[in-house]
Amino acid sequence: MDADVAQYERVTWKRSALREEASWAGRRRLLRWLAPLLALLAILLAGILSILHIQGDIEERAMQVLEANGIETSGLDFDAEFRHLEVSDKEAGVPGLPAGVTAVEIERILQADERDDDDAEQDGDINDVWVTATAAAAPVVALGVVDATVNSNGDSIVLAGTVPTEAQRNALIADAEATGLPVDADGLTVSGLEPGAGADGQVAKMGAVIGGLGVGAFTSASLSIGDDGPVRGTIEAANADVAASLASLSEGEDVTVSSPPVLGALDTDVVFDGERIVLNGTVLTDAQSAELEAAAAEVVGADNVTNNLVVSGLDEAVENADGRVAALGAAIGTFGGLTSADATMSDTDLTVNGFATDEASRTASVDAVSASSDAGLRPGGEITVNEPEISLQEEIDLLQAELDALQEEIRVNVVFASDSDVLSDKAKGTLDKVVDAMQRYPRPVVEVGGHTDSQGNDAYNIDLSQRRADSVVEYVGSQTSPDRLKPVGFGEAQPVADNTTEEGRLQNRRVEFIAKENF
Repeated sequence: MDADVAQYERVTWKRSALREEASWAGRRRLLRWLAPLLALLAILLAGILSILHIQGDIEERAMQVLEANGIETSGLDFDAEFRHLEVSDKEAGVPGLPAGVTAVEIERILQADERDDDDAEQDGDINDVWVTATAAAAPVVALGVVDATVNSNGDSIVLAGTVPTEAQRNALIADAEATGLPVDADGLTVSGLEPGAGADGQVAKMGAVIGGLGVGAFTSASLSIGDDGPVRGTIEAANADVAASLASLSEGEDVTVSSPPVLGALDTDVVFDGERIVLNGTVLTDAQSAELEAAAAEVVGADNVTNNLVVSGLDEAVENADGRVAALGAAIGTFGGLTSADATMSDTDLTVNGFATDEASRTASVDAVSASSDAGLRPGGEITVNEPEISLQEEIDLLQAELDALQEEIRVNVVFASDSDVLSDKAKGTLDKVVDAMQRYPRPVVEVGGHTDSQGNDAYNIDLSQRRADSVVEYVGSQTSPDRLKPVGFGEAQPVADNTTEEGRLQNRRVEFIAKENF
């Protein structure tokens, strides 16, 4: 038993040994399989750790690069997958990129980053960048606006409102002062804000329009301008010519330029020669022209009326223009009792001059002219009655009678010193009466005879008497018509007194006047 037991134990041990050996053998076989696997796992783990390290480095590097380029990264989330980087908003709904920074700029900065060493590729190098971050809206910069007004009553200019810069304010003031009018710019302020892109241009526009507002050129102006758009407002010009100039200056702007309406004036002239009536000048309407033409036709017949009237078509410059034209028509209606007449009418006056055939006709015309005052006109002129017409011979006889009546005064006063042809003041006073007579009788001519005494030889006396006659004609002719006078020197040939006495010789040194039909 003992031997059997010992043998058993030995066997059992052997089995255990065998079992142990078998166990180690199995383990060795397992280790032979596990070793490569564990090595692979180690390699994988090392790779994963390396990748995690690279990703962390890329994320850190990206933040550093952006910060170095002045870009705030606090709102950004960086997520690297190996060498691919995505940049996104850190918080949903909140912009991650700073204002003014774009996704394109982030990509450009990160992809352009390179390490300064010899390795072709470093842990922090990035192959691709995706940026999905949202950029913040650009900050709103407060810009100074142009909001200026110009107002004037024609006597001064008031500037008000706001402009961004002092230079713009000074420019508007200078343009206003260039008009020559007083300028009040207390209400025009400077905001000091950054001017918008078109601010200077708007100020220049306003200045160009202001440039036409000279002294006397306009009666009122109301203008405004903003940062964009045209100059707006109205200008009342002094007249149509100035309005055209201002409209040219404000061309392209929203400025209405107006001027007072051009008003028409009455300026009419009527000439009547006893047979025909001619109408000249200006009236306002066709009806006024027709009314005057009809009044003239009543006097001389339609065929003897020449209507040269111009119809202006303008509004009347004075009240009751039709009534004033009717007053002129009434005056023309009395021309049938006149031998000649001329009439002029303006907005304020009616003047008629003429000659009537008798007192009744004169009174009718005078009354018609006076009645024009009811239409607002001032009547004027003179209408006289023609004297009965006389023949030329009758006029010669009447003139000679007056000259003969003056002859004694002429004989006494119109005398000359010996050997002289100079008129004395007394002689000139008497000759003025001769002038008056000749003006009353305008048709006859007058021969002026010069005479001498018998002293001296005949030829000399002829010359002296001619010079004396010439002196008289020169004086009288200067106040009438020289063509109506003829000087003739008779010398001593026609004495009227005794040449042997001093008194007689004085009487012979004389001038005589003879009225004639012609020379």
